[in-house]
Amino acid sequence: MVEGTTLEMWRTGNCTVGSNPTLSAEFYTGFMRILYRIGAGAIFLSHFALGIFFLTAWMFPTIRWFYLPLLVSWPACWIFLGYCPLTRAEFELRRKTGASVGAKEEFIQHYVKRFFGITLPPKSAFSWGLAVFALLFALSIATAIPR
Repeated sequence: MVEGTTLEMWRTGNCTVGSNPTLSAEFYTGFMRILYRIGAGAIFLSHFALGIFFLTAWMFPTIRWFYLPLLVSWPACWIFLGYCPLTRAEFELRRKTGASVGAKEEFIQHYVKRFFGITLPPKSAFSWGLAVFALLFALSIATAIPR
């Protein structure tokens, strides 16, 4: 390790929090970036799990009372807010870590481009989202009808 660097100073005990204003600011900035990254990752996992829940929960009639209102809230956010709150929160935290995230990108657009290199036009993501919502809503209602 290079002598005199922040990491070396912390490792050897030659520095404490608050004794060096520059070190404290660097430590705080690095620590906050870690927290932002953890928060963004937690939101990503929650968002992904919610998507899987939307795609599969119609098969379980016992949770329909919880599923249908949550399913309806999905396009309602897009229609009334113009964005998904989970996407906005995750991308804001990612920006604070220095990651480049498109200002008007949606969750699916961003991760399809990131993992598969395919750029989806904004209107197609919204249109596909509404089509998937309509299909899932229809499946939920169809499976609720007694035979």
